[in-house]
Amino acid sequence: MTPKRKLPHLITAIGRDIAANVRQQKVRLQRALARIRPAYLNIAGLVMSLVGVILLFRFGMPFALPMNGAVMLVTEDVNQALVEQQHRYEILGYAGLFLIFAGTACQVWASYLQR
Repeated sequence: MTPKRKLPHLITAIGRDIAANVRQQKVRLQRALARIRPAYLNIAGLVMSLVGVILLFRFGMPFALPMNGAVMLVTEDVNQALVEQQHRYEILGYAGLFLIFAGTACQVWASYLQR
């Protein structure tokens, strides 16, 4: 066979190998998801929601009105430490919101698996 005729066969063989690998990974993922117990998923969801609520109570909602580091409304000085603190609080606030949504999703998924 000439090199030009070998190329399509090589591509076909590589394609078959990739497809077989994808099928194996899909089966592994389905088996792993089948082993998840709804009770554990529900507990994980409750813990994530609890941590998210605690973060929101401690650091506040992330979309509060920004002060841009102003010490007072009258002055134009910017307190860099206050800017960094606001940024940290915003990140932790978004983390709290994410944990609440992820926890709720885990609980919904656990309820779905129990059917």
